[in-house]
Amino acid sequence: MHTHIGDLRSPRNLHRKPVTVENLIARLNEEGVDLAVVLPWPPCPEAVEFPSLFSEYPDIVSQIHAALRHPDHLIPFGNADPRWRGNSASTDFSWLRAATL
Repeated sequence: MHTHIGDLRSPRNLHRKPVTVENLIARLNEEGVDLAVVLPWPPCPEAVEFPSLFSEYPDIVSQIHAALRHPDHLIPFGNADPRWRGNSASTDFSWLRAATL
């Protein structure tokens, strides 16, 4: 199981509120959940309906960094879509790893 942070709204659900790290942790505490895995969103550029224009965490790297600041509650996880940077088996993702360290 996993969770997300950021502005996950689309034009169909603008009534929802963005998920901040603070309100996520508050919800986890309310539900009695000790740890949650944060899966960054969106996993690929094609998945973006409304590209997090108002989000405090607009990209995967900022979402991982936000989770890293709360190791007592959040476990940062990652996803790398091979469609980034050329969509080939030889795609180099070292830039993503370097950006999250």
